Amino acid sequence: MSINQFVTKDETRQACWDARDTYWQCIDHPTMEDKESKCAELKRYYYEKCPKSWVKHFEQRKQAEVLRKQMDEQMRRASG
Repeated sequence: MSINQFVTKDETRQACWDARDTYWQCIDHPTMEDKESKCAELKRYYYEKCPKSWVKHFEQRKQAEVLRKQMDEQMRRASG
């Protein structure tokens, strides 16, 4: 494998991560209404830049994080 192939893979990986992070920032915006339509272009770009297997993995991790935060909040309320 040449150095150019490593650089290309690194750039591709970084482009995927950047697209994912930008889309999630949009979706996670606390006061934005109609997030799905307003973030649709970012979602399309994220899905375009990342391999399907990565998107699936990222989405599963994101869902697990959301569920963990909800459970933490419920436990705080119950013990409070």
